[in-house]
Amino acid sequence: MDSRATSPELMNMQTQMRFFFDLALECNQRCVSSYDSKNLDGDETACVKSCFNQQKQWNDKFMELSK
Repeated sequence: MDSRATSPELMNMQTQMRFFFDLALECNQRCVSSYDSKNLDGDETACVKSCFNQQKQWNDKFMELSK
């Protein structure tokens, strides 16, 4: 998190942006096997969607429990 964040809203936005950046990186590393094309193939697309949904559900549950 950026120590220059001057408000709780900015800190929250930074946290959300970091979560989605890390999630995209993890799902990309887990699911993408070929970089020959700029488009994902069917299996890669399904894997990325599944990865994202699983991680988002986990994060939502974690956030709910931490309230």
